[in-house]
Amino acid sequence: MAAHCYMFSPKIEMAEVEASLLLSVWAVESLHGESRVRLESRYQVDDDQRTVTIDARSDVGRDLNRIFVGFLHREFSPMMFEVRPVAGDDVSGLAWKSIPELEPQPAF
Repeated sequence: MAAHCYMFSPKIEMAEVEASLLLSVWAVESLHGESRVRLESRYQVDDDQRTVTIDARSDVGRDLNRIFVGFLHREFSPMMFEVRPVAGDDVSGLAWKSIPELEPQPAF
């Protein structure tokens, strides 16, 4: 698959979904390193459609999808979201975002 599209129930706040995505990015950085994650992972968040699409064409992207779906299962009921594979032809029109460089935050 070229990507995975996650669709969320209106009961879930998209800010919480994006927080889970950020945690997933940090976890993938532990596996692959920050530079590789920034170079090889792409995503799209559509607040109006309540979707997140994550590129799965690299090892980094596939791991990001695996970790993200695992976090979603833990944080939300599996009945509150759906995941669909996106074929290669369907990802060409997406407006991919690179994973942003994240500034370290103070612990307190």
